[in-house]
Amino acid sequence: MRAVERPSVSEALNLVQEGLRQGRVVLLVGRCSVDYVGRASSRLGLGDRVVIYKPDGSILVHRPEGYEPVNWMPAGSYLTASSSEGRLNLRAVRRRPFEELKVSFMELYLAAAGRLIDEEELMLHASEEEMRRAVRLKPCLVEPGLKLHDEERHLQLAGGEGSADLVGEDAEGNLAVLELKRRRVDEEAVVQLKRYVDSLKARTPRRVRGILVAPSITRRALRLAQAFNLSFRRLDPKECSRVLREAEVEAKPLEAYEQP
Repeated sequence: MRAVERPSVSEALNLVQEGLRQGRVVLLVGRCSVDYVGRASSRLGLGDRVVIYKPDGSILVHRPEGYEPVNWMPAGSYLTASSSEGRLNLRAVRRRPFEELKVSFMELYLAAAGRLIDEEELMLHASEEEMRRAVRLKPCLVEPGLKLHDEERHLQLAGGEGSADLVGEDAEGNLAVLELKRRRVDEEAVVQLKRYVDSLKARTPRRVRGILVAPSITRRALRLAQAFNLSFRRLDPKECSRVLREAEVEAKPLEAYEQP
């Protein structure tokens, strides 16, 4: 990994272009503005930010706070670098669908590029099925007072059938439909849960709640869930694994712990 503190524009430009040619990870920290055009359009004025380019073509722009990027481009984007009027300029383009991200640095604090190796597989702590089992064993993982009924309820939906992960009642006696995800909730999962909720509402006069349960949720998905009056409850798969391990220990006969 090659890194330069307080690089000049020419030093940073050379480092970025070399990193792009060699398929390296590129890291830039500095004061910059960001412009995006694509599915929408946005303009971000000058501020201190971290920009990360990865060899798969993804680009992330991070602010000093928060774990989500304020702007980003997915894998497959094409990045070029240039300089003008004492600034380092980055331009990332994605053709289908068309998106363009421009970052202009007026001041650079750090520039780095290097080859990073990570060949390990991600060890997931619990599958969605295991998360369902853990929630059935301990519904309070989602929220206090929750009681579960059917483990899986098939719902007749417009255009076909769907299957809710868990159905039960909340502490106030409302019907609750749960949609569990092992990964971050996206807009597709929100729409799916909304269909389940609407299906139940058409069959009962009782109030029906929809609850998304996952480790995290995207900003867009959260806004959509709020618009649909759906709840989001954070649940770490690690916690589900712990609950299942404890249940396994409790169910194990005493003889199993005796020394031969």
